[in-house]
Amino acid sequence: FGPSRRVFTPWADMMRAHARSLAACLLAGSAYLLFSPTSPKTGAFAGAPLVASSPRALPTDIGNAREASAITRHSQGQQGRNVYGDRSRYGKPQIKAAKRMARWRSRKKYGSYTARQVPRRYPLYDILEEVYEKVPTYTIISEPDEPLEPVMKVPLTERYPWAGDLSKVNERKQRKEHGENEDRMEPLFAAWNGAGRPPKSRQEKWEKRMGWPSYNHPPWLNAPKVGEDVKVLPTMTWKKHREPEDWQKDTTQAKWLKWVEERKQLEKEIYEEVGFEHEAK
Repeated sequence: FGPSRRVFTPWADMMRAHARSLAACLLAGSAYLLFSPTSPKTGAFAGAPLVASSPRALPTDIGNAREASAITRHSQGQQGRNVYGDRSRYGKPQIKAAKRMARWRSRKKYGSYTARQVPRRYPLYDILEEVYEKVPTYTIISEPDEPLEPVMKVPLTERYPWAGDLSKVNERKQRKEHGENEDRMEPLFAAWNGAGRPPKSRQEKWEKRMGWPSYNHPPWLNAPKVGEDVKVLPTMTWKKHREPEDWQKDTTQAKWLKWVEERKQLEKEIYEEVGFEHEAK
């Protein structure tokens, strides 16, 4: 037999080149996965970083890095809102406790006996409804002709002169409730145009404060009369004690009411000087 000869085809060199490049890629990939440090900043695919600014791009382990990428679950629709218990390790919501019983309970058949049953109504329910409609929350037994106002910015023993002797109150409580102490208790029932006014200035409205009446909700049943409102500057800060000072009561409406009273008094004097009887308007 003669020496062996190699047969060359037109596609042989191309196949050998592809085989060499594929082997090189596999070798490089194996070396990268073997020697590269494990980092939560890369996804399940090698070298695929996650977006750091996304709150979902913080996987707890390598397996859920792909699920926690910033390109998933960005829809504003309602799909998937009832998907519970599926793929929990990838950040899906899980239903718990009473919500599970309420959502997964079997519904009653329409028109069946159990669906037509109504809850038992006890006679106590009727009594409570009657009490709610007829019995008021507060009952005024007696009321003085002139309202008894407390004296502010004085010691506790002098705050309520109509309440009798308060000298037996604990001295520590007296020091805390002194009229000049900013840590004293806030009045529970105070006028909305006085010590209990709601936040009105620009700086006071920076923080949302619940439980205070707004401009038109709820409607003020006992709205301040014209001229009895207080002036609040835009730069005033929120304080625990907001007793209005004298300059806060000097509003434009108060000046207008004062001018009207002066005009009425002047008109009355002119009528009396001429000899006519003045009729109050």
